[in-house]
Amino acid sequence: MSSRTTMTYAVALGLASALALAGCGSEDGPTTNPTGSSSSTGSATPSGSATPTPTGSASASIEIPAEARANTEDGAIAFVRFYFEQLNLAYTKPDTSLLPPLATSGCQSCVGLQDGVKEIDSAGQRMKSDLVAPIAAAEIASEAPAGQTWVKFTLTQMAVPVIDKSGKELEGQKASSVEKIVSVIREGDQWRVHAIADQA
Repeated sequence: MSSRTTMTYAVALGLASALALAGCGSEDGPTTNPTGSSSSTGSATPSGSATPTPTGSASASIEIPAEARANTEDGAIAFVRFYFEQLNLAYTKPDTSLLPPLATSGCQSCVGLQDGVKEIDSAGQRMKSDLVAPIAAAEIASEAPAGQTWVKFTLTQMAVPVIDKSGKELEGQKASSVEKIVSVIREGDQWRVHAIADQA
């Protein structure tokens, strides 16, 4: 197997791992009864404070739509939609600067997604098109702990090939659909993603 093919598979596997991480009940991920550890027991809230150390304003590099800044339930939903729009851009350009300003420092799922962007960027590759379809129906979950807002929705992952440096299409992401729940919190005048997980 050539080094280029090996790198392609590594990138594809890295991407799959990142999306899988964003879909599991990790230590920071909300579940029906969120836990503070990777086990099924622990504290009643995701790991990390509901108000972690600020990671800087996103406004310096990313223009967040007004509706996604509003400190309302509709604003939280709009922000989650915006985050996944930026996820699509991050992987198709690729651009490693788009996701970090939109997440808290404690969002491990977000770190996994960002690592996927770094891998594909360092390989000189990109995804051919959007990874996920636009989020349609979404709602607020009533069981979120104080300081967090949970947004529930169906995430549709698209079948998308990887494009290598020469423009050749290579195996990439497979299509799937899963029920997601995203925890967002307020930091200053904006929302940030604090955790991403599958719904229990």
